[in-house]
Amino acid sequence: MNRKWLLLVSGLIATGCDYTVIHEYDPHLPPHGELYAAALEFPEGYDWRRDPSGGKVTPDLVFYHDTTVIFRKPTGNGSPLLPDGDMHRISGTHLFSDCSTGTQTIIFRDGEELFRWDGREMLWDLEETDGKVYTLSTSRDGSGWSCRCNGEIVLKQDYGRFLNGFYKDSGHLCFDYAMAIVKDVNGIPDRNYHVSDGIDSLIVVPADVKKVLTSRMTDGTFNYIALISGYDRLIWQAGRDAYVLEDEKTGESPDCRLLDAGGEMVAMAKLDGRDCLWDADGKKFFTTIGSRIYSVCEKSAHLCFAISSGSGLSDVEIFYDGASEKLPAGYAMFSPACLSCDDYGFAVGVNDMKNSCRPLILRDKRILDYDFNGYFICLALP
Repeated sequence: MNRKWLLLVSGLIATGCDYTVIHEYDPHLPPHGELYAAALEFPEGYDWRRDPSGGKVTPDLVFYHDTTVIFRKPTGNGSPLLPDGDMHRISGTHLFSDCSTGTQTIIFRDGEELFRWDGREMLWDLEETDGKVYTLSTSRDGSGWSCRCNGEIVLKQDYGRFLNGFYKDSGHLCFDYAMAIVKDVNGIPDRNYHVSDGIDSLIVVPADVKKVLTSRMTDGTFNYIALISGYDRLIWQAGRDAYVLEDEKTGESPDCRLLDAGGEMVAMAKLDGRDCLWDADGKKFFTTIGSRIYSVCEKSAHLCFAISSGSGLSDVEIFYDGASEKLPAGYAMFSPACLSCDDYGFAVGVNDMKNSCRPLILRDKRILDYDFNGYFICLALP
């Protein structure tokens, strides 16, 4: 096991809370990459936490590069942009938004319509690469899913489920999915597929695999976590090698992910009352106690995640490659997408609930103070 994982086993390294408050992003401070952040900003003085207007007072959607505003757009009240944080996400250096009309799905980039297609679909993931925008989406009436490039269908199925979102393997854009051999018939194992650059391939798994929960291709080796017939432990299959993930009974269908943390695979599972991490040998090296994993940087080359005892609203602690840092008391994350990381460390968007609920970004042991009434919904260190 790599030493950085051993740090989590032998004792957490608390780096303290001695932050420096700054009001402008100074490039001469310790190294950092560019930062992009999106926020919902309400009129000054409006209590958006209580929302006495019942949704009639709507925020502006604002996109920042460091502390510079790239654009500001109204939401709701006739605007196609919605005041829901999970309808917006950053890919590269752009903010993408989605909405559904009565008959169509629309994708926006930086507040302007980019493309639309017929059918009401809910966005699962989005990736901009090589000048093209790829989307994974599911039908809002439950009738299947699609993979699209610039709004045009690449793959479409009438049923099935995603095993993950977009990821890169050896420079190829990938995702995986599973679908039953016969629709709506219980007891028949799914077939599992790997998609690379729009081409899907059947992945054959042993006959005793009851259900693949998540998967990931890494350097040509197909990894997956599965439930096995007659067995109450999770199995991690990596090519021809199989590992039993150390733990008590896991339940019927836990939420699992495979993370590529700098070339080392890590398994994560949300079990009953606790969340766990395992290394590539199936050895458990992290378990939450009284907290849950609230946010994970899934598209990073680093193992970075946040735990909280209150869904991001209290007792937030950030882990980055084996070290941990508790955020100051009263700091709250309002979205799992408000955590990002790069080779220099992590950045997290929070609100200081003890002091007028003002929004802040913590980065490189600094507090970057943003002067607006609202909260961050996502940020990225591209």
